[in-house]
Amino acid sequence: MATTFDADLDFSRSLEPAQDRILRCVFGDTSKIIRYGPDFEFRLDKRYHIDLAVDTGYGTYTLQSKSLRNYTKKYGNNLTVEYMSNISEDIEGEFFHLYAHLFFSGRANEDETDYETWHIIRCIDFVSWIRKKIKNQEFLPIREVKNGNASFLYYPFDSLPREMIYASSDD
Repeated sequence: MATTFDADLDFSRSLEPAQDRILRCVFGDTSKIIRYGPDFEFRLDKRYHIDLAVDTGYGTYTLQSKSLRNYTKKYGNNLTVEYMSNISEDIEGEFFHLYAHLFFSGRANEDETDYETWHIIRCIDFVSWIRKKIKNQEFLPIREVKNGNASFLYYPFDSLPREMIYASSDD
């Protein structure tokens, strides 16, 4: 199922109310959710991979957000992060520029109106864990996109160290 960038963006935006409900459940009902619009999009999302912030009243968390379509469950329940955005030109992907505190990853239900499953990952722990694997020359599960230039790291959520998971629908 090929989709366009705009269709994927519309899909992600359609799930924002469901994501907001989850974030308020995790961080508190009075949390203020700040989504960065077009004025900040290039600077925060493209460069630092920050899509939104949650102001809890006692601190602010920045988040990278990824909403997956329901059909992706056939590939497993994985955390997927872009490793290379362009393999042929050796351009690093979001993994190398992930400045957010947390990474929200959720997969939509069948009618794509809510999340079937979701996880919030501590970015610094994830990036440190992967960098240790690189340093130790351990195998990294990387999948290249068919008919594309990008590659993605993918790890089943149940293989991640538990302390790396801030919250999840499994809790």
